[in-house]
Amino acid sequence: MTHAEIYSDASHDAATNCAGWAYAVSMRGIRATRSGVLSDVTIQAAELHAALAGVRHALALGARSATLYIDNTGVIALIEGKTAADAALAAELDDLRQTIALRCVWVRAHVRHGSSGNAHVDALARAALKQR
Repeated sequence: MTHAEIYSDASHDAATNCAGWAYAVSMRGIRATRSGVLSDVTIQAAELHAALAGVRHALALGARSATLYIDNTGVIALIEGKTAADAALAAELDDLRQTIALRCVWVRAHVRHGSSGNAHVDALARAALKQR
């Protein structure tokens, strides 16, 4: 089974109500990163967007299982189906759970005490937000 490791994070600017998001996917010697900016969103929505985009990218690369490292426990609860989501999101999450064996792992946020993967995607999300 082809396995991917995914790190995702987001950074919110309350003044503009915009959020930068980023993910990094590692699989079979491939490392891919993506980032962007969303307008009029909460940090929770941006974190979820980053996580789902990373999982979709891993699927596109052929992953059949993945470990998602993320510092947001609310997003983990949504992805694992432990927290209710709106109907469209719940359907998308159900589809993903049937397509890929996904394990979520909470990591402590940011550089000093967090994982280097989380620090990397956090920096990418912040950079995307600054460049908008």
